[in-house]
Parts: sequence; structure tokens; C-alpha cells
Amino acid sequence: MDLDPGGLLYAISGFLNGHFLKNLLPAKADFAWRPLLTTVGKHLRFERPRPAEAWSYNSLQRLTYLLVVFMLFPLVIWTGLAMSPAFVSAVPSSVTLLGGQQSARTIHFFASIALVLFYSSMF
Repeated sequence: MDLDPGGLLYAISGFLNGHFLKNLLPAKADFAWRPLLTTVGKHLRFERPRPAEAWSYNSLQRLTYLLVVFMLFPLVIWTGLAMSPAFVSAVPSSVTLLGGQQSARTIHFFASIALVLFYSSMF
């Protein structure tokens, strides 16, 4: 099995150089409904960001990147391992926590589709 260390290197370097804290951690004001709905509305209207806004992540982008990096990627890895018979025989609780192998497959499928949609929205 070939493992690509790119994601692990990104996570390690993101913690070490402070990228996650500086660029991805939303401010408390970003969690209020009004700024979040304003950002979503701008995206739905296909409004271009002002030049000052174009150089930083907005609140919706910050939340999305955090969701992808810290929830979807680990979930896809965990459910993928839970579908592997070798891993399940070594760590049987990995499947029971997910509700069984079929549940792991279903969760893996939807998390993978979410990652594909996230990736395709970048282009």
C-alpha cells in the first residue's frame, strides 16, 4: 500500500508555522449569524470580493477549510480503515464505534463525495 505523506506534512507544517491559527481559525465575530449569512449571500449572488477581501479567507472559507482538514479527512481515513479486514481484526472497536461495516461504508461514501465536491468547487 502506497501512502502519500502530503496531508500529514500539511497538517504538521500548518501547526508549526501557525497557519491554522493565523489564517483558518475564525474570529468570534465570524460565528455570528449576520456576518455568516452576509458571506453566504455574497457567494450565492456571485459577487466578487473587494481587493482587500481577496487576500484573506472569509468566514465561510475558514469554516469550510477547518471542516475539511479536521473532520472530513480524518473521517475518510477512519472509515476506510474500518472497512479493511486486517485493521478490523487488529482493532475491532473501530467498526463498532461506527455502527458496523455497512455504516462505515455509507459514511465513507458520503464523506468522500463531500471531499470531491469541495475539491471541484475550487476550480
